[in-house]
Amino acid sequence: MNQSHFDTIRALMQLVAEAGGGEVEVTDGPLRIRVAMPRGEASRPAPEPSPSAPRRHPAPPPAEAPATPGREILATMHGVFHRAPAPGAAPFVTPGAKVQAGQQICILEAMKVFTALRADADGIIGEIHAEDGQDVAAGQRLFTLLPEGLEA
Repeated sequence: MNQSHFDTIRALMQLVAEAGGGEVEVTDGPLRIRVAMPRGEASRPAPEPSPSAPRRHPAPPPAEAPATPGREILATMHGVFHRAPAPGAAPFVTPGAKVQAGQQICILEAMKVFTALRADADGIIGEIHAEDGQDVAAGQRLFTLLPEGLEA
């Protein structure tokens, strides 16, 4: 068996678990893989892969479609979302605020390291999609940036 076979087995196990149990069988030439899980046991954690198999991190969940036109500004990393430079301070931006490319719009904190997130274009903050202090995932939509002249 090679790494792609292990990846296929993991994907099949995930598929069966998400379906709440059941059975799936895949045949590819001489290789036949059958994954079965009794119904109702899908809540059990999947077994860990062998130590020799490299761990793969799942892709971030896709960002939801924006409710308004404009560009999305996504979290560049997992961390805690901070709207202001310090507790009790005014937020970097509010909905309706004009921003310029390169302007700091929030801070993402991970393991006591604070990383500035900056606007990637000129525009107007249309929506802020995360709450101050919220744990966010890499790729999660944080802001909707509208083109200038288009109000929120």
